[in-house]
Amino acid sequence: MECNIYDDIKIDFLNEKDIENIVFLVLEEVNQEGMVSIHIVGDEKIRDLNERYRDKDETTDVLSFSALEGEQFQEETRDLGDIFISLPQIKKQAKEYEVSNTEEFVRMLVHGILHLLGHDHQEQEEAEKMFSLQKKIIKEVLDEY
Repeated sequence: MECNIYDDIKIDFLNEKDIENIVFLVLEEVNQEGMVSIHIVGDEKIRDLNERYRDKDETTDVLSFSALEGEQFQEETRDLGDIFISLPQIKKQAKEYEVSNTEEFVRMLVHGILHLLGHDHQEQEEAEKMFSLQKKIIKEVLDEY
């Protein structure tokens, strides 16, 4: 497994090793191997990506770009994709939901990884399955932190 972290904005509540460990815990929990790239960005960058790739001119908290869509790689270590997380949105939502920044970051990171692996929440049944798994994984990760 491999995790690359790119931070346009420095995160002040988790270090890179923590983020890497969280990614590995999540991948182990779903019995998946591969490489994930995490991009910690500001609101302007995530809004631009949201508009460009989802045709939504608004800020969001997390965007996932799965490398598994289309032709899959059959290499031993494959690229699962990229996750973009807006740090200002994480902090805003943590305050709104009355949770720590770490908990909200973990929630969005798990959410993003599940999207990379093909989970979705467009339909009710899919949403129930994804959010149930997400909740279970978040609990496992937060028990470690």
